[in-house]
Amino acid sequence: MNKQIEKRISFIVIGAMKSGTSYLANNLEQHPDISFCREKEPHYFSKEKINASTLEKYHQLFDFSKLQQGEASTTYTFYPEYNKDVAKDIYTYNPNIKLIYIVRAPLDRISSDYMHLYSRKYTHLEFNEAIRKVPGIIDRTKYNSHIQRYLQYFNRDQLLVLKYEELNSEPEFTFNQITSFLGITPFDAVDTQRVNASLNTKKTSHQFNKIPMPLRKITSLLFPTFIKETIRNTFFMGRQLHARPILTKESKEHIENALAGEMEALYQFENGIDYRF
Repeated sequence: MNKQIEKRISFIVIGAMKSGTSYLANNLEQHPDISFCREKEPHYFSKEKINASTLEKYHQLFDFSKLQQGEASTTYTFYPEYNKDVAKDIYTYNPNIKLIYIVRAPLDRISSDYMHLYSRKYTHLEFNEAIRKVPGIIDRTKYNSHIQRYLQYFNRDQLLVLKYEELNSEPEFTFNQITSFLGITPFDAVDTQRVNASLNTKKTSHQFNKIPMPLRKITSLLFPTFIKETIRNTFFMGRQLHARPILTKESKEHIENALAGEMEALYQFENGIDYRF
């Protein structure tokens, strides 16, 4: 077998979406012992058919001369939206892999998730309507269920559960937890600068990101700058949000009813994490 195919990455950040995973990734790639994925959120186990060809391309995103190789893809906890067998597929790939899962206060995560979906034009629904009609917004917050799906295959000591709030308030403590979990030396320094990109930032919509790069380059050569900017701003720019959406009393009760059991189970599983309503 090809030696490249025999290699296996050593850890994955599996989520949760809008819970600081990008900040985690940005710092982890600075550690001298870690080769972090060259592609932000490759989603390999969510979308790709796992075989020798796709695996070789996936492994090209890492430097296997380093002690550790890792990636972060929040779709690995997008059940049941993506691959329902993602935990099994990751286990089949590497039964010894380590998993990092960072969770966030439910109402905050849901609000931030909606802002992301709305600004990128994945949904046109108002916040309180989206909570009821876009299942993923609540499903991605079912932390205990996601954890239990992974523990069907992995040992408890292969999973590190972190809190977004501690990452914000005590980043050095959180990254020391991670380096201890991975068995590598502590960070010399941690970048404590946080940027909330959800507010007052206008990004390209998901439709623009679907345009193949060669076509973008051809368009760039053919059209003057002012025409390109007009087209992009009119058809492909996301919507700008200036304030967090307001949750109605009814929507809050809907969320609490949907997640109360999840948060109680999470507390029983990891009693340092209390998101009970």
